Amino acid sequence: MSVAFLSSLDVVRHGALLALLIWGAYSDLARGRIPNYAAYGGIFLGLAFAILFQGFTSGDPIRDSILSALLGGGVFFLVYLLGGVMPGDVKLMAAVGALAANWDFMVRALVLTSIVGCIMALGLLVWHGQLIDGLRRSAHLLLTFGRAKNKTDTVPAFTIPYAVAIAIGTMWAWVAYPWGRIG
Repeated sequence: MSVAFLSSLDVVRHGALLALLIWGAYSDLARGRIPNYAAYGGIFLGLAFAILFQGFTSGDPIRDSILSALLGGGVFFLVYLLGGVMPGDVKLMAAVGALAANWDFMVRALVLTSIVGCIMALGLLVWHGQLIDGLRRSAHLLLTFGRAKNKTDTVPAFTIPYAVAIAIGTMWAWVAYPWGRIG
């Protein structure tokens, strides 16, 4: 494969990631959920691109894609177990990892997504006049590791569309730390 073909393929991969982020954020805002076909499609595409890059770049794109997907999905799965995100958010972050195929980028995307998510949550708590109560519920969830004795104490009055935080945080990492071509 020529360098021009690999560069073109990389542009398509980046475009697929951007489309996934936009679709996930839109769907979460409009419907309150992220469709499985979008998340699983992103994981499949990420692995497909890694297979196409195999042997033509330095490193191991398949390993990097799988590890990035496990990192993004794994961190979000732990947050899901604590009641912080929904299952669609876990799958979306795994898809972002599979498409990015760069664990270093994923760490930055996870940190920036968390910052954006915290800002969104704090803003909504203030908007709804529930800042103190929301902080108390969050501290209780963290201290009990999601095993609240009274489930009504931890049920939020509203939820945030976390796919928006994923999209903004990932794009922020993309602009602040462009990972370029695989390898």
